[in-house]
Amino acid sequence: MHLQAPQPDEVGRPGSAVARLRGTTAGPGPVLAEIKLRRVAPPIGHSAPKVAQLPAISGCVSNYANLYAVHIRPGTRTDAEPIAELHTRSWLTAYAGIMPAGYLNGPLLDERKLMWSTRLATVAAEPDHARCLLVAVDGDALLGFAYLVAGNDGRILLDNLHVQPERKQSGIGRQLVYHSFGWASEHHPGKTVYLEVLRDNVAAITFYRRLDGRPTKEFMERFPAGFELPVVEYTWDPDIVRILADNRSTTDRLAT
Repeated sequence: MHLQAPQPDEVGRPGSAVARLRGTTAGPGPVLAEIKLRRVAPPIGHSAPKVAQLPAISGCVSNYANLYAVHIRPGTRTDAEPIAELHTRSWLTAYAGIMPAGYLNGPLLDERKLMWSTRLATVAAEPDHARCLLVAVDGDALLGFAYLVAGNDGRILLDNLHVQPERKQSGIGRQLVYHSFGWASEHHPGKTVYLEVLRDNVAAITFYRRLDGRPTKEFMERFPAGFELPVVEYTWDPDIVRILADNRSTTDRLAT
């Protein structure tokens, strides 16, 4: 279940993401300026750090998305531990006051390590494009990640979307969404993408609304620790998925 997202990238700007991409809503500055990270380019004579190619979920990304020094690449087995650590940090910062403190202060990291080591144990072969893991990195540092699964109901679940707390509102989360939708539109054309988010996670919900997600269901989720919380499902129809996917950074396109 997806429960956390980056803070809104540019919540104060008028109009939805799709409206801006279509040019139907006035707003300051060109669209391309909105999707670039707020980071300076490497100094003249220096190149952005390279990230080694490792066995990854097949078909997730063909090349690297270079967002200044930040790259979006396919996830690998070696990413399991840093992903688990980021996942844990994200929950601790986002869900304080929402989830019980006893649960958050419990064996959360160990649970995430087990989950991600299990998920990535068979990372090398995915010929049917059943799942996709994307990671945003700066050199060896993990800045964010997204994980998608093709469901049996014909929809695509964006199960996880997280950015390092100190790197929120930098555009990383938005590009992870664009690339996630790119994978979905190219490998599962015509399919709806959805996610589930805690109703009290106001920052995440604002972020999804800015990206034209629409609420389609609300329900109570019972967690293994025994507590229940209200959850909202957000959905993107195939045409919106395709439009947002086209706003991926131009240095990368997902494999076909």
